Amino acid sequence: MNWREQPSDIQPLLIVDLLRSLSALDAVFLAAHTRKAPTVYLTPECREGIWTHLRSYRTEVGGLLVGRAYVAGAGLPDTWGPLVWIDRFVPSETFRSSSVSLAMGTDIWDRARSVTAHDDGMVVGWYHSHPNLGAFFSSTDRATQRAFFNQPYSIGLVVDPIRSEEAWFIGADSASVRSEFVLGTSLALPCGDPQRSS
Repeated sequence: MNWREQPSDIQPLLIVDLLRSLSALDAVFLAAHTRKAPTVYLTPECREGIWTHLRSYRTEVGGLLVGRAYVAGAGLPDTWGPLVWIDRFVPSETFRSSSVSLAMGTDIWDRARSVTAHDDGMVVGWYHSHPNLGAFFSSTDRATQRAFFNQPYSIGLVVDPIRSEEAWFIGADSASVRSEFVLGTSLALPCGDPQRSS
């Protein structure tokens, strides 16, 4: 049997449809804070939960980031980069780790599917810790990003919970996301496909 890559059946939504589904005030907020660079919106509750999870171990641990991804599409000029909204995370429960390595069990994907089964959420990336090593993507992290999180909107987050550092990366090439483009917000996005809710 030959392996054949298939296109994903989960696709990002369009930013223009998101803007149409929001109140005028929320649409202006997003437009003012989203630029050509990729922008990550992370709810405060999600950020706190991730940090709590990573602080609870002295070895590397991690999980998946869940939310929604939005791309410019034909309806907007190229001045908009991907917009990634993260409002949930799925911590790995089955893993092997040391102070410098992590192997998460495949059961995390089933758990992520159950988290997104009731809405149009999707896995938008992954996170893991580098306890007391600093927040950076190692060559192994870059290979993981390229193999499993290779969409233009795919996010990688690494946290050093001891030094209180975090670094964000996006896409197959693990491009850095500058901290000013990682925004904490309590703005609630509509659940489901904005086109279906209008």
